[in-house]
Amino acid sequence: SAALTAREREIAVLAADRRSNREIAEVLYLSEGSVKQYVKQIYAKLHIEGDTRTKRKRLSDLLEANT
Repeated sequence: SAALTAREREIAVLAADRRSNREIAEVLYLSEGSVKQYVKQIYAKLHIEGDTRTKRKRLSDLLEANT
């Protein structure tokens, strides 16, 4: 899998934790738009597709497998 940057990884962990983009943005002091872009990049890098719930679940499973 394509390596995530430190920032992408931070966002991925929060997303996998079922946080909304707005919550992630607040935690990391980013705009919601930035978070959306990061999340899209993360899914693209990890080849994750589907609806939001499916993608978050896959992301969560991938992160658990890599810890």
